[in-house]
Amino acid sequence: MNSELLDLYDDPGPSPSRFPKGVPNALLAVLLLAILGSGWALRDDIALVPEEGVGYWMGVSGTGMLLVYLPLALFQRPNAPGFWFHVTGLLGLLAPVMILFHANFHWGMPATAVALVTVLVSAVSTGFGRVLGRRLAALYEAPVGATGNFQAAFEEAAAELEAALAISPALLNHLHQFESQESSRSAGLWSGFRNLRGLRARKDAIQQRSMKFLRDVLESQAAGEDWSSEQLKRRLATVGGRIDAFLKTLANWLEFRVCRRLFALWRLLHLVLALVLLAAIGAHVWVVHAY
Repeated sequence: MNSELLDLYDDPGPSPSRFPKGVPNALLAVLLLAILGSGWALRDDIALVPEEGVGYWMGVSGTGMLLVYLPLALFQRPNAPGFWFHVTGLLGLLAPVMILFHANFHWGMPATAVALVTVLVSAVSTGFGRVLGRRLAALYEAPVGATGNFQAAFEEAAAELEAALAISPALLNHLHQFESQESSRSAGLWSGFRNLRGLRARKDAIQQRSMKFLRDVLESQAAGEDWSSEQLKRRLATVGGRIDAFLKTLANWLEFRVCRRLFALWRLLHLVLALVLLAAIGAHVWVVHAY
């Protein structure tokens, strides 16, 4: 049986990513692409003038949104993005759109061209941040429960697993080996990101083998202690539930750590991008009014 348990650590191969599709994000992306595509196609027919009227105020509004966006993004917590994260994301998407329509999708002077390119990159970056933030929130909310802390939730699941598997130290040891192996694979940002590809498949594989091993252990114990079939079924469901909770929380925790690092890196790069955009807008405004 121990040789069979060793096979738990064989990688069954990569599995598709299980990031949620996020229908609201997809709908928002389609809507923005449709608006931007229409604006680009009709840029010579839209009666917007950057120097006055609606076109002028769209530029002012976009710049104002960007100024509100910067402090919100600076103090954004990467642990559990919530309401203000989504407000920040919307500002980060709407500000570039307003500025693009203000410029009527024309490159014009070099400062304007730099601003427009930065706007486009900023819009793509904000969309990526929204998807990543929603995934972080989903991972954080799933296992936390009454603990209010992801690490505490994982430690609680591990403690319940140890109590449930007192009947089989060998199985408990192999599950902890799996935990140690996956944690070491996810130690760095890039290695953790690569490890996500096969993490769920390995988690499913070890859970299936663990349940088979557990059934053999409990059936042997039931025969020695004259359990009824109902007692055996209840015990298998209880201990199996602890194994499932432990492995699920472990997989979510490892993915959460990687996503949190990515989110922190994205936030830093996006803030730099926003500052570059503000500088480009400032240069554009100065050039327009000076000449």
